[in-house]
Amino acid sequence: MRIELRSCLGELGSWHPALAERLRQKGHIVRLTHAPGTPTPSGLHLLMQLERMVYRRAAPHLDAGPPSPAPEDAGPPDLVIDLTGADPGPVAQLSLKPLFDLRASEAAAADALLDRRAPQIDLMQTEPGEAPRCVASATPALENRDLLSAGLRAVAAALASLVESAVDRVARGEASPSVSPAAARATRRGSPAQFALGALAAKIENRLTRLAVHREHFRIGWRRPAPGQTMADTLSWPDQPYSFLPDDGRRYLADPFVFAHGGKTFLFCEEFPYATGKGVLTAFELRDDGSVGPALPVMEQPWHLSYPQVFARDGEIWMIPESCAANRIELYRATRFPDCWALEAILIDDTPASDATLVEHDGRFWLFATVSRDGLSSWDALHIYYADHLTGPWQAHPANPALIDAGCARPAGAMFLRNGELWRPAQDCSRGYGGGLTLCSIERLDDEEFRQTPRARIAPPRNLGHGAHTLNYAAGIETIDVVGARWRR
Repeated sequence: MRIELRSCLGELGSWHPALAERLRQKGHIVRLTHAPGTPTPSGLHLLMQLERMVYRRAAPHLDAGPPSPAPEDAGPPDLVIDLTGADPGPVAQLSLKPLFDLRASEAAAADALLDRRAPQIDLMQTEPGEAPRCVASATPALENRDLLSAGLRAVAAALASLVESAVDRVARGEASPSVSPAAARATRRGSPAQFALGALAAKIENRLTRLAVHREHFRIGWRRPAPGQTMADTLSWPDQPYSFLPDDGRRYLADPFVFAHGGKTFLFCEEFPYATGKGVLTAFELRDDGSVGPALPVMEQPWHLSYPQVFARDGEIWMIPESCAANRIELYRATRFPDCWALEAILIDDTPASDATLVEHDGRFWLFATVSRDGLSSWDALHIYYADHLTGPWQAHPANPALIDAGCARPAGAMFLRNGELWRPAQDCSRGYGGGLTLCSIERLDDEEFRQTPRARIAPPRNLGHGAHTLNYAAGIETIDVVGARWRR
């Protein structure tokens, strides 16, 4: 397919040539042209220069392979990708154009980042003689809100992914679905100088705080809710208090999953000792009298482990822990429950997948996980895989990444049925990692398309912490984890 990618000059568009190269590597003939666009405001230019000198942070960029030969002029384009931010007027070819909080210029994205929030990105598609319509949207994660260059890279990665997916659909002759564009947002644009001073103050504060406090200290709570009173039922934080596992301050406990077997109920979780800086898997027996058994070591590997989803099928007990640090998704079988497990299969290889979550739906197995690849974050890029058998072979969903949204992408526990509908808990990372929970209903899940709708956003009371990132219910027990600050020991 012949593509004209219209770029603007300046630092905000410094990633455009890499996008052109990515499209060429997919077999398209891409001509990169430069057109007048919105100039980079001088304050932004100075701020990016400052970050380059002080933090060694470059202008926004994308990873791309070695450059391809320059294409010969092959006639008029089949598709125009307009990244200039200028008003193109009536279009003569099929065109794609991004909006950032409903504004066309990438400077609008910078305005949102100076406000320390991510812009909503909408990709608009226009056909000759027709009105523009939104065909894809994304809300990228900001893992570092105090660096403009980091935010611009996150925006570039998310937009590049939307564009590549849209180009793939056009090349296959598929109709692009219409999605709802962003609602208008008020931006309290701070000055680049204020942003830089705030970033420096935050950096100093973080360094001083880390000397005395673990800012991201997770604790696990559990309770036995009355029928119809789980968080999945009420879509709100419960009034009934949770009991919390013992906390000695030398480690955090997170990612709780409950499984009952042989008349006993066990809570599996990640244990992260601060002394080693590496997660291992641990289990606690939850007794009928409300007491908790001692910590039972379950699994340790040379790499970090977490998020141990335990389930039964075909007369066996299985576990899928997060093995993102090993770059794969693994399946283990219990040889002696609950503390001995054998590797049964590598389900997905060469993939940095976080919080892989299994569900059976419509006669198939499905895995949901976020994947940090191509500049996208493990907080925002949802990937889906499916198979006819538990051990595979597993196929990547053609829509991957199926969702780019820091508010409702990363899994936060096992999926569940609510009034006959499939729902999934997701992490709300829109204000930071583990900032809260988003409960989503799934409208469509098949090998062609995935759609979900966020229905409730839930955060714990402030006296429990500033966030939560896992919710599960099994064997009559609801478990959560909350995160907050704790003094170092």
